[in-house]
Amino acid sequence: MLLALLAAGQVLAQSPSNGSELRRLHETRNPGQAALRVHVAERAAHPIPRFITGKFAEHLGFNIYNGMDAQVLRNPTFADYPFWTGEMTPDGITKCYADNNRINQEIRRQATRFGWPESALGELVAARADGLACFWTREGEREAVQVSPDTGVHGGRAQRVQVRAAGQGVAQWVYLPLHRERRYEFEILARSPDITSLTVRLTGTGGDERRLSPALSAAGGGEGVGGSAAVPHESPRAGDRGPQQCASATVNGLSAAWKTFKGMIELRGDSPRDAAYKLALTANDPGQLVIGHMLLRPADHIHGADPDIVRLLKESHLPLLRWPGGNFA
Repeated sequence: MLLALLAAGQVLAQSPSNGSELRRLHETRNPGQAALRVHVAERAAHPIPRFITGKFAEHLGFNIYNGMDAQVLRNPTFADYPFWTGEMTPDGITKCYADNNRINQEIRRQATRFGWPESALGELVAARADGLACFWTREGEREAVQVSPDTGVHGGRAQRVQVRAAGQGVAQWVYLPLHRERRYEFEILARSPDITSLTVRLTGTGGDERRLSPALSAAGGGEGVGGSAAVPHESPRAGDRGPQQCASATVNGLSAAWKTFKGMIELRGDSPRDAAYKLALTANDPGQLVIGHMLLRPADHIHGADPDIVRLLKESHLPLLRWPGGNFA
C-alpha cells in the first residue's frame, strides 16, 4: 500500500526494499489545503506488525489500585497516603498537599465517593490525625482504641492498634462487586504479643441479618510461622434498626511473630447490591496488635485482576497491554 501526502512546502519520499516508494510527500500550490491518497493496489514488501501499537497502563488515579486490581479496600497496607495537588515541579515531581484543611477536604471527598456515610466522615478525619492510616477508622470509641504508626515486616509503615475490650479495632466502608460475586477472600498480615484471635466482619446498614455461608476456609503462610484456620460463626441477630451484621469469621493463631491469615466470607444472595458495607477487623480480647496489611478480593478474581476489566479488555481486541507503564507506539 502506498501513501501519498500532499502538503505545502515539504517533499518526502521513502522507498521499501522492493524499490517502490512507500510514502511520498509533495508540495501543493495552496498552503491551506492538503490531501491524502492511498494506493491500495501497491503493497509494501513487509506487513504492518499486529503489535506496532498498544495501550500502556500504570498507577495513574484508579487505573490499577481499585481498578484493574481486584482488591477492593483503600490503603490496604496502612501506608502513608499523600494527596496530589494536580501540579508538578519543574523536575517532574508530584506536588502533594501539606495544609491539613485541604487534606481533610480531600479525604471527605474521596471517602464519600467510596461509600462512606456522612456521619462517619468526622471520625475518619480524626482517626488520621491521631495516627491511624488514611481511609481507616476506629471500630470503637476514640478513648478505647489507641492507634499509632509502627514498622512493617519489610521496614515500611504498619499500623499499631491497642484496644480496651473485645470487639474493638479498625474498619472502613467499601463498595463490593455484588452484581457478580458474593464470596470474598480476605488476607491479614499481623502480629500481637497478647491477642491470639481476631474477627473479620462485614456489616450493612439495615434489613435482616445475612447468615454466613458455611463455605469458609483459611490458610497460613507468608512471613514467619503460618497462620491458623479461620472459623465461621454467626453472631446474635441484630434488631430491626441500626447496623446489621452480614458475615463474619474468626481468625485464630495470632502471635508475636508476623503471620499471614487467609479466609473467605460469603454474603447471601439477597444482600443489597448497591449499598456500601463496613469491613471491620477487631480483637477478641483486650490488648495490642500490629497490622501489616488487610486485603479483600472477590473470589472470582483472575490471578488478582478484576474480571470485569479482563472481560472489557478482551472485548476491545486490544493487541497489547503494557504494564507497568511507559508510553509507546
